[in-house]
Amino acid sequence: MHDQAPYAYIRDYYARVQAKNARWPDVAEFWQSGFGWIDGDAVLNAGCGPMLYDNMLRLARMPKEYVGLDLNRSTFQFLDDTNHPRIAEGKARAKDAGTKVE
Repeated sequence: MHDQAPYAYIRDYYARVQAKNARWPDVAEFWQSGFGWIDGDAVLNAGCGPMLYDNMLRLARMPKEYVGLDLNRSTFQFLDDTNHPRIAEGKARAKDAGTKVE
């Protein structure tokens, strides 16, 4: 049986990832560079976690449809509720490109 991660855990996890990326930019660039190879009209991000929009910012081009899957409903609540600048940037880029995000 799977237990859902609480909202606070998702929020704090996202903050920790951002802090690590800022502290070690070379490492962050290395692990995020693979997203630049993704180039398709429909993209499925399985296990996206709260980095759904961060990952989208790294795509070679914006797809027509971008779907994120995660086990935790609180991940998507966090993505809807937060005003974090990286997430806002990803949402704006998707909107400008006409990308359908689910």
